[in-house]
Amino acid sequence: MEPTEEQIKLAFGEPLDSHEEIKELSKEPKIKLTDAERNKIIYLVLEKAKANGYKLIDGEIDIVIFSHPFAKAFWKGEPTQPSGLKGWEHQLCELVLSEDRIEYLSHWI
Repeated sequence: MEPTEEQIKLAFGEPLDSHEEIKELSKEPKIKLTDAERNKIIYLVLEKAKANGYKLIDGEIDIVIFSHPFAKAFWKGEPTQPSGLKGWEHQLCELVLSEDRIEYLSHWI
């Protein structure tokens, strides 16, 4: 069932009318993920990579998201970028530069 326009407005507020409103909104702090949400995202990220052929080794969780084999499996099928970087290489760079890496990964599951 599709949400009504009223439900959308209640959930997200009125649409933004100007670039200034968008700039102001972007200055607001992002909603912080709870520990449970972060754990769920990590689980889903690992499941996606494993489904694409990545083999998780015990005790590897802290370094896994920055490894080339993980990135190749997780972003499998991402197109090569105009810069010449393969899709997984580009996404790995973006991941490293992101402020909240778990939140960044959540967009890909």
